[in-house]
Amino acid sequence: MPVDGSNPDIWVMAAKNSEGKIALLVANPSTNDTTFTIQADGKELITFSSAIVYEVDDNNNGTTASTLTTSSISLPAGAVELIELMP
Repeated sequence: MPVDGSNPDIWVMAAKNSEGKIALLVANPSTNDTTFTIQADGKELITFSSAIVYEVDDNNNGTTASTLTTSSISLPAGAVELIELMP
């Protein structure tokens, strides 16, 4: 999955399994909150059957899943998100 480089504050790692599930590990090591959008396999985030995020930051320990309902994602400063996309 290409990263366009328009936001140098975000670091991304991605993987895809044989069933087509995509996992993204997104980190914001900067001191600034940021937002970003995802396109995977040529599709907007909201076109996947399921998009789930687990966030680790000062307020969240990463054990509670949230469903993503928009293609614009907020990422607080110093936070890491695991995003799972189901085809």
